[in-house]
Amino acid sequence: MTLEQALRTHWQTSAELSASIPLGRLWVDEDNGGALPFAVVSLVHVAPQSASCDDRHDLATVRLTVIDDDFERGAQIATRARDHFDRVELALGASGTTVQHTRAKKSERHRDPDGTWRFELDIELLLHKATASHG
Repeated sequence: MTLEQALRTHWQTSAELSASIPLGRLWVDEDNGGALPFAVVSLVHVAPQSASCDDRHDLATVRLTVIDDDFERGAQIATRARDHFDRVELALGASGTTVQHTRAKKSERHRDPDGTWRFELDIELLLHKATASHG
């Protein structure tokens, strides 16, 4: 499971977020448009933090963008997403990588020329990957 897929899965654990933007309108890496509101999750940056013979830590930044033509509704969805993704742990399945901690960081909003609003939330994630078996 990729990091983006794990975030999509975590999105579904919130009834409010799923009701506002169903999983079919939560895109990965590209804005596929469609009915409003919708959201896009994309990996912005990964930077190594530390490594040993047993494990590795990377710091990743993921951007969650909510797009809506209704400012109030879009702002509410973005706030719910920020709260839902702040300080969670996630497993990335068979890869052996876990997200040990998330922190909602920078948040911005702006209006596009077509009148839609973009609410951008950067989420910082500490990734841990065991590189050797212990035993």
